[in-house]
Formats: sequence, structure tokens, C-alpha cells
Amino acid sequence: MVFAETSDDDLALGYRRRTMQIWDIAVSKLKVSVLAHHAGVRELQVSGTRLVTAANDRVVKVWDTAFRGSGSALQPTQRLRDHGGPVQCISLGGPADPNICTGAADGLVRVWDLRYVQRGPRLTLRGHIGPVTRLQRDFTKLVSAGEDGWLRVWDMHSGVCLREKQVHSSGVTCLEMHDSFVYSGSWDGSVRVWDIENLSNSTQGGA
Repeated sequence: MVFAETSDDDLALGYRRRTMQIWDIAVSKLKVSVLAHHAGVRELQVSGTRLVTAANDRVVKVWDTAFRGSGSALQPTQRLRDHGGPVQCISLGGPADPNICTGAADGLVRVWDLRYVQRGPRLTLRGHIGPVTRLQRDFTKLVSAGEDGWLRVWDMHSGVCLREKQVHSSGVTCLEMHDSFVYSGSWDGSVRVWDIENLSNSTQGGA
């Protein structure tokens, strides 16, 4: 199961059984339940009223949480179809940012401009050997991590790979960005902190 907070009172949940639900957590009431995908939901993120789901059916769907009417009327506003494998991770910008980044089991990272979805992805980024597992971004940089244990830092506008480094001996399972640092965790049992400007290791911890 994956989840994301859509507002102060609402929580969105995505399930391996293909459904998406939105709950009013203040009163523990189910507001919406829809069959969102044809295969299990792998990732779910929210920015403003935009909710984005990614799934094993290789499709990314964009939903508007500011819908009106019954939950049965909730439909995706856009569908992104171009990956050759299950879509495992997504990363959004602010509510006014039209760019969505997606990573999949096909080893590719794609950047989409929601204003021109019919043209396909704006950028296709190649470099990972095996599935892309996590993504994080800010206004200028995108960081991708994969089962290959590598981090790659990309220019969000040009798609140029600025830096790359094998940072773990096993797949990266979690990734965060804060200021000029990237935090990564892996199946190898370690959590590490990296300077995004040169991917030098600032801190390392483990069990």
C-alpha cells in the first residue's frame, strides 16, 4: 500500500489490488474508492489538487482531487503511456509546475509536460542498469536511484546527466532531497547523505 496526504483532512491510498481510495481522516470516512489501474498501484503523490498514480500496468494517471459529485464520477484527467515496464516511482513539483517525472522497471526516467502530453515525454533519460526505484527533484535538478545502487543527478531542463555514482552495494529503496543534500537508503542496510554538487559522502549510518 502507498499513501499521500491530499489536504489537512484527506488521505489518499493506493493498493496492490488496483484501487485508490480517498479518506476523510478527521471523521474516518471513506469519500472515494475507484478502480484506478489494471494492475497494482506502485506509487501515489499529491501536489495541490493534482494527484498522480503509477502502477504495474505501465500507466501513470493524473487525477483532480477538487472534483465535484459522487466518488463514482472521479475519472483521470490525463494518462501517460510510454514506459516499457511497471512504473515504480514518480516525482512532482509545485502545484503550478506542469512537469512530472516517472521512473520504471525498463530502466528509464521520463519527464512529462502536462500541457503537451499528446506529444509524449519531454525528456527520456537513460543510464540505469535495471529498474529505477526512486526519484526526487527540485526546480533545476532531478535525482534518480535504481536497483543498480547508483545515483544520477540530471538537469531538469536539458536532460544532461550532471553527476553519477554508485552509492550502495544493493538497490536504493528510499531517497530524499533537502537543500543541497541527498539522503539515500538501501537494501544493503545503510543510510547515507550526499552533497548533491559532487556526490561526496557526508554521513553514513547503518544497523
